[in-house]
Amino acid sequence: MKSLTNSSETIIPLPVNEVVTQITETVSGEHNILVYSDAELFGKIYSEYCKKHLAENDIVILLTFYETSEKVKLSLGNAGIDIEQSFNEGSLIIADAAKEIFGENKNLLQFLLNAERHIKRVGKGCVSVIVSMGPFFLYEKEEEILEYEGLLDLCKVRNWKVLCCYHREDFQRLSEAQMQRLLDRHNKKLLSA
Repeated sequence: MKSLTNSSETIIPLPVNEVVTQITETVSGEHNILVYSDAELFGKIYSEYCKKHLAENDIVILLTFYETSEKVKLSLGNAGIDIEQSFNEGSLIIADAAKEIFGENKNLLQFLLNAERHIKRVGKGCVSVIVSMGPFFLYEKEEEILEYEGLLDLCKVRNWKVLCCYHREDFQRLSEAQMQRLLDRHNKKLLSA
């Protein structure tokens, strides 16, 4: 993938191991973006992210789109995560991004606030959210992405870590101005090679 230019920097594609290193160093209050090239690489990245943040006593919410929850569970299990234990503890939530974002009576903000209250009750550290932004492209709601990203900006004042994930082909469907506004909203801007 070609480099992306942000108002103050050029974002160059990184090897997956470097993306993993940078993304697993996320701290509470960060709102980051990842543009990835294919599902296999993305699986490696989110698996390592989940593994690290589950080990840090976070609740991890993974809103998937291009992969089934079974495929996600397989990737996480292959990374050494005890899926059943994580589910039983309430530490890991895997859900369909399209249903959580656009489903009937869905309120993602309320969902995240409830998860945040839950971490206090069960003694967890933070809510780590990995969200696939693919549903916006499926439902042709690209204009609503910035509004949704604004909701996720609340992580700066909440006990959340947010990673917004865009497949390269989806991201490239955006106008240059939309790409720029998205990049400007995020702390870390990562592009997988």
